[in-house]
Amino acid sequence: MYRLFWLVAGMIIGAAAYRYFREQGGRVAGFETVGDEARRLQERGREFAEAARRLGETARLLADEGRVFAQTAVNSAQSRGREVMENVRGQASLHMREDVRQESGGGTEEP
Repeated sequence: MYRLFWLVAGMIIGAAAYRYFREQGGRVAGFETVGDEARRLQERGREFAEAARRLGETARLLADEGRVFAQTAVNSAQSRGREVMENVRGQASLHMREDVRQESGGGTEEP
């Protein structure tokens, strides 16, 4: 019983001394309260959420730019296709006129 009494008394005195030490602003090296760790984790969580938001915004902008690029490529391909078709039609028309002239005996002279 005697040892138990001193153990309990020592624990009470130690807890009181530690509380007084902490209230005075003292810190024990290598020991942090749960509140300090929670604040640090909360701040890191905020930073992570902000980084995720910025990443999402960047991905959205990249997708928009990709759509604009794809539309420009489609428009360019359609324009080039129309030009090629016009050239082919012009060449076909020219050859048909030459064929008609040759069949009618007019020769190969241009008008």
